[in-house]
Amino acid sequence: MTFGSIQNTAGKQTTLSAEAGFKGSLLDGKVSFAVDGYWSRTKDMTLTEVGGFGNSAALVTVPRVYGSGAEAELDVRPFKGFTLSTSGSYNYTLMRAPGPYVATNGGGLGIPYCGSGVCTPTDPIVNGLAVIDGNPLPQAPRWVGSVNAHYEWPLANGGKMVFNTDWAYRSSINYFLYTASEFTGRSLTEGGLKVGYTTPKGWEFAFYGRNILNQIRAISAIDFNNLTGMINDPRIWGGSIRKSF
Repeated sequence: MTFGSIQNTAGKQTTLSAEAGFKGSLLDGKVSFAVDGYWSRTKDMTLTEVGGFGNSAALVTVPRVYGSGAEAELDVRPFKGFTLSTSGSYNYTLMRAPGPYVATNGGGLGIPYCGSGVCTPTDPIVNGLAVIDGNPLPQAPRWVGSVNAHYEWPLANGGKMVFNTDWAYRSSINYFLYTASEFTGRSLTEGGLKVGYTTPKGWEFAFYGRNILNQIRAISAIDFNNLTGMINDPRIWGGSIRKSF
């Protein structure tokens, strides 16, 4: 539903980017790593404006978008059957769009009103439009990290026990092109685990959990519908049966 807005299409965008890094291994392959840094500049990037005067989602072109950062990966295999993998990155994004650019919501004329709830834009508002120059890209956390530990324990009957845990972290995010106090997502840490048994004939019986800390966060929003937010999945416990061929 577009609430009467006119459909538009994305134009051409041009990206100039550079990346450099190195990778290697140590201790006869028991330790492997990779590190790199990157930089990019995109001209006329097409992004989505959510809400605005038309209470719809529409394409908008941002004149310049910059991105830079660094990332690293590390895999450690200290003994047979066990692998520890970690990764992390720092990501900086910046939009350059001089002057008033996007409407904050359906209230119009600079009224900080989102659907039937009041919101608090933190960007300057000029004639109902937010000045987004200098804002980060939406849904772009500054810090991201993950760790995974996997162990396979062989059994005398030819089967094996499998133990796995994985954790992911991201720092806070902004939902939209403009910034508002109510539309900033807090940092999120999610973890999972799995304990399984694999038979000699390839059947796997496993017990698992997802988001085991039950950390609930809003991960996106709709600014023209009663301050509506979408959240991540809650804690899940379950079991699975799988056959490998």
